[in-house]
Amino acid sequence: MILKISRNFLKGITVRNQFLRFCHQSQMPYLTQLTDDEQLMKETVRKFAQEQISPLVKKMDDEEKLDANLLRALFENGLMGIEAPEEYGGSGSNFMTSILTIEELSKVDASVSILVDIHNTLIIALFNKLGTKEQKEKYLPKLSQEYAGSFALSEPGSGSDAFSLKTTAKKDGSDYILNGTKLWISNSDVAGLFLVMANADPSKGYKGITTFIVERDTEGFSIGKKESKLGLRASGTCQLHFENCRIPEENILGKFGHGYKYAAGFLNEGRIGIAAQMIGIAQGCMDATIPYLLERKQFGADIYSFQGMQHQIATVATQIEAARLLTYNAARLVEAGKPFLKEAAMAKFYASEIAQTATVKCIDWMGGVGFTKDFPHEKFYRDVKIGSIYEGTTNMQLNTIAKQLMKETVRKFAQEQVAPLVRKMEDDQKLDKNLIKEIFNNGFMGIEVPEEYGGSASNFMTSILAIEELAKVDAAISGLVDIHNTLIIPLFNKLATDEQKKKYLPKLAQEFPGSFALSEPSAGSDAFALKTTAKKDGNRFLLNGSKMWISGSDIAGIFLVMANADPSKGHKGITTFIVDRDSEGFTIGKNESKLGLRSSATCQLHFENCPVPEENILGKFGHGYKYAAGFLNEGRIGIGAQMIGIAQGCLDATIPYLLERKQFGQDIFSFQGMQHQIATIATQIEAARLLTYNAARLVEAGKPFVKEASMAKFYASEIAQQTTIKCIDWMGGVGFTKDFPQEKFYRDVKAGSIYEGTTNIQLSTIAKCIRTEYVK
Repeated sequence: MILKISRNFLKGITVRNQFLRFCHQSQMPYLTQLTDDEQLMKETVRKFAQEQISPLVKKMDDEEKLDANLLRALFENGLMGIEAPEEYGGSGSNFMTSILTIEELSKVDASVSILVDIHNTLIIALFNKLGTKEQKEKYLPKLSQEYAGSFALSEPGSGSDAFSLKTTAKKDGSDYILNGTKLWISNSDVAGLFLVMANADPSKGYKGITTFIVERDTEGFSIGKKESKLGLRASGTCQLHFENCRIPEENILGKFGHGYKYAAGFLNEGRIGIAAQMIGIAQGCMDATIPYLLERKQFGADIYSFQGMQHQIATVATQIEAARLLTYNAARLVEAGKPFLKEAAMAKFYASEIAQTATVKCIDWMGGVGFTKDFPHEKFYRDVKIGSIYEGTTNMQLNTIAKQLMKETVRKFAQEQVAPLVRKMEDDQKLDKNLIKEIFNNGFMGIEVPEEYGGSASNFMTSILAIEELAKVDAAISGLVDIHNTLIIPLFNKLATDEQKKKYLPKLAQEFPGSFALSEPSAGSDAFALKTTAKKDGNRFLLNGSKMWISGSDIAGIFLVMANADPSKGHKGITTFIVDRDSEGFTIGKNESKLGLRSSATCQLHFENCPVPEENILGKFGHGYKYAAGFLNEGRIGIGAQMIGIAQGCLDATIPYLLERKQFGQDIFSFQGMQHQIATIATQIEAARLLTYNAARLVEAGKPFVKEASMAKFYASEIAQQTTIKCIDWMGGVGFTKDFPQEKFYRDVKAGSIYEGTTNIQLSTIAKCIRTEYVK
């Protein structure tokens, strides 16, 4: 007998509205609070799993395939169209209902839950949000009532780096011809439809990736061998092969070239489903363990009675509940239309880790019987391992969380600790000493320093995000963080000897900033015409010369100084020296009085027979010009981030005024001409942000980025300057006063087109790169 969930019940669910109503009534519901409909669905699925799935689990695991009658029962009971609209045969329920269903099924068999998970949180969701009316009418009724769907992204050569896929889709008239292979594709043994990611324009890289709807019986499409796996054995995981597989153009799902966006976006929702699967496995394993511990006697008492055992059980139960709350919270954020990227990653990461801990502990508590197939624990133990792998490994989730946390931490720090000091530091023309200490205490000066040296070991993008957020409040602070993280730290990370790293990196991460000394009175844009020399004197070098416009020099503890150690070789004699602040013969001259960035000191440096030991050469002798050219390119991305921070900060300070200030009977923002200007500036800032982020990602990927770095710095500097001008225009007379921050943004932004390579230098670099692309 099949346990039926009433279709009238499912079609009558108005979960979202009911949830909003009781949210309003009770102000803030606790995270495990469910609507009546959600609770009824949870109980109904639990009963279905126990009565219909449980008797088949061992047989399906041994045979490594789903029971055909059970598959039909999933459709008949409405579990394969939870979020599909009622008009297409679905239940029209919410995302939380899918999450609850996945959790309950996983308590009995994760192989069944992953089928339901992928089908509802990826396939149905993609059709709901991207499908045309015709596509929905054609496929959603079948997906809700007849056959499962499968999501085909991964390939033999693209796992975590899924966007390096090789499957292609070549245009042929009104069709596309697909060729390639997919690997590790779940549900593929039973799916009637596949959403296939293929590159329809490889010249655009991942931006050519497009989503195609491929039916199972399409000519040229074949399903290859089924993988024999550690766990989830009843869930088919197969290879897919496309050999001149012809797909009509109307089978493109969503926009051409947007497949990479859809994959990234919808996999985030899918990760919440994986978290639900993991907490289901963990809870199911615990539920199968506790009764045994209450019954099993040792030393005259049941095992559960021992205090040491109780503490272990309580710890694991608490961790499972914490994972559940992370998962439910992420699901509610999805429903509320709020950002949930960080929360989804946290849920998947933590739930996967805790579920694995729970299954290990349960087998320990069960003893020998837990190691046998007479109990379900060994299967839970095998099934759980996939949680830290599919739909983004644990490492990928940690990267995502760290990146989001750094951005939030920096934003909070900037508003709470930097903002109140901006005007005073500006007037005093120096940074606040306590603020500098807090910058180190909060880890902002060792973002990319390895953990062994006291840093955060984060990535380049994290530095860029930190610089952007700080610049929204004070560009002088962001400039300090920028130079330190995008120039000083990378130079040590990539060039320093072990001894140099041990000596300097801990101090750079926790005690004092570094300064980069290249420019001279007669060597600005033509930096390699520098005159500072380093003459060999035994096992040391004597430095003589002057540097100019050296940022952060008033507070730096060390300086990376470019000096020519062999002038006969021209710029190929330029070498990088580590100079300590208290070195004999080294003095710091006057602090320049500047238009902007006034609290960031810009001083002259003087070297008079300054002795520097040979072991303080950073990198190779005579390679300083290469290092300066190379690392300044990374630094330019930091300047790009600083400029978009200034632009966004200025815009953020302006919009509230425009919404409040009344002219001719209405707020200034309401005028259409003003709205168009604001929209244009906002779009340009976003474009500058994307140029900057893209350049940063290229750095991380080890790809060429010189052109992109120059584009980011050039465009961001230009747009930031336009933004500050427009914001003062919109503010009127008050924008010209020091009572508002716009005048400081306006002064600070001008440095962007000058330092670390003028705008003209950037344009020349871009042009040169473009030329090489056309002249081979």
